Amino acid sequence: MDLPGYGYAAVPEQMKIQWQKSLGEYLQKRECLAGLVVLMDIRHPLKDLDQQMIEWAVSANLPVLLLLTKADKLSQSARSKQVKMVREAILPFQGDIQVEAFSAQNKIGIDKLATKLDSWFSPVFSE
Repeated sequence: MDLPGYGYAAVPEQMKIQWQKSLGEYLQKRECLAGLVVLMDIRHPLKDLDQQMIEWAVSANLPVLLLLTKADKLSQSARSKQVKMVREAILPFQGDIQVEAFSAQNKIGIDKLATKLDSWFSPVFSE
């Protein structure tokens, strides 16, 4: 499921609250979900909605892959620092959470994404 701009939608606060409730119920009750990929800008990670999505996934025992997008916008050093900071920040969630820098433009992290998706879906395809 893709929710582009979800956190930035210009809608009344009550509607955002309803969306969050519906999304939380979906993530917690959808039995066929193999995992959750959360995309967030590496320059602005772990917004409130990102953290809520992680909490929902962890409470539903879903593995999470956090992709820090636009990694090409940062130097290698800054990219590594951001990944480390996010990894440390998510420790309290205590779930199966993997954090990777990602850039479709420069192909950063594509191999790790493919490996993770393969691991989630291979049991489905082998049955």
